[in-house]
Amino acid sequence: MTNGAGKIEFVNKALCEFAGRAPRELLGDIWMTLMHPDDAAGDIAERKRAWAAGRVPYAVEARFRRHDGQWRWLAVSSNPRRDDKGAFRGYVGLAVDKTEAREALAVLKESEERFRMMADRAPVMIWMSDAQGQCLYLNAALRNFWGVA
Repeated sequence: MTNGAGKIEFVNKALCEFAGRAPRELLGDIWMTLMHPDDAAGDIAERKRAWAAGRVPYAVEARFRRHDGQWRWLAVSSNPRRDDKGAFRGYVGLAVDKTEAREALAVLKESEERFRMMADRAPVMIWMSDAQGQCLYLNAALRNFWGVA
């Protein structure tokens, strides 16, 4: 949780465990020091946009260094917190580790690319359809045979 100036003033146990630091060591502007340098510019730009638009919610996905030195992909969302009169008091942030999901998606994408390459180079006609008989995939041999894209 940040104050109205955007400085972290509260962190939970999960963030302390992720960073391997005591709560007091994570206050202020420390969050950006945990972020991968290649991802910082995108976060800064998104934060500036949110502040310029009236301190609205914003979200980024970036790599952060865990206490063991490993870079982890975190989906970070920040939502404004306001007092009972609507005055901006800071942001409440939530970070979810997306590393395994990203890795699984990369493996799936690679597998899909391998399948398409193999199927499109096969000397036989291959197709897939759904339960209703709607065509989902035609390989190159079948597309050429039917003269379709």
